[in-house]
This record gives sequence, C-alpha cells and structure tokens, in this order.
Amino acid sequence: MHRIIKQASGLAIFAFIFVTLAWLIAISSEWISLGYRITCRLPAGLAGAGAFLGILALLVIWKKKYKGRWFAILAIIFGLFGYVTLVCCC
Repeated sequence: MHRIIKQASGLAIFAFIFVTLAWLIAISSEWISLGYRITCRLPAGLAGAGAFLGILALLVIWKKKYKGRWFAILAIIFGLFGYVTLVCCC
C-alpha cells in the first residue's frame, strides 16, 4: 500500500507568521510609542500583505493539494481584520 505524504505549504505558514508579526508590532507599538508613522502605517501594511499572501497560498494549496489550508485561511481573516482596524485616520 502506498502512502501519499502531503507537503505543507510554506507560503501559508509564512503568511500566518507575517500577519502575526503585524499584530505584534501593532500591540507593542502602543506600549513603546514608536512614533506616529510607524504605528499607523507599518502594521496595517504588513497585515494587508499577509492577507494577500494568504490568498496566494490558498490558491497554491488548492492547485497542488498541499496541507496548511487553515494557516492560509487564518492569515486572510486576521490580515483583513488587521488591515481594517489598524489603519489610522490621517
């Protein structure tokens, strides 16, 4: 009997880590007060990029039948939520 070993999608894991990094920067910048430009622009941009990478990862997962679908889905959800909530009004 042949076992099919599915590979995990590195892009999905990277997208999830990217979004997590955006949220950590946003949370830590509130405590550290890194400055207006960094606190407003950087986390929202990283979260949006993480959501975009999650969408790309989901397309690759469906095409090549990789594992890691939930990492991509969580990256999209948290990325879009972060992009909406972490944007400051200028």
